Amino acid sequence: ISCKRISSSSSSSDTTSSKIASIQNKATSVDENLINEMNSYWMGTINIGTPPQSFNIDFDTGSSDLWIPSIRCLSSCGNHSRYNANKSSTYPANGASFSISYGDGSFVKGYLDSDTVTVDGLSVVNQVFAEALNMSGFNDVSD
Repeated sequence: ISCKRISSSSSSSDTTSSKIASIQNKATSVDENLINEMNSYWMGTINIGTPPQSFNIDFDTGSSDLWIPSIRCLSSCGNHSRYNANKSSTYPANGASFSISYGDGSFVKGYLDSDTVTVDGLSVVNQVFAEALNMSGFNDVSD
């Protein structure tokens, strides 16, 4: 939080302090139980949509992208759980294309969506994520 000192009466200073305290009180943290998979990656559970659809994901610190296999993904998504936008009352269609390639040669292609994403009880409304239609290199990741 960036603050500017306001030099005026004490009531303005009190108001500024009160606003800062209010912002600090709104900060939230959650403890997500992650599972160490083969000393290679950390898996945890998130929920997407209303009602929630549950997914085990890799909490990858090397990528800022959240992607989930789509119900419309056929053979390339293997046995992974799939997101079904038609089952969510909080899903607004987006449809912009999405593609990412990783250093190990794995890749994901699909399109962007948004919906309510929940991690250990903390929900973000209209969180953008990718719905994967085609993916390669993720068959060893449990889910």
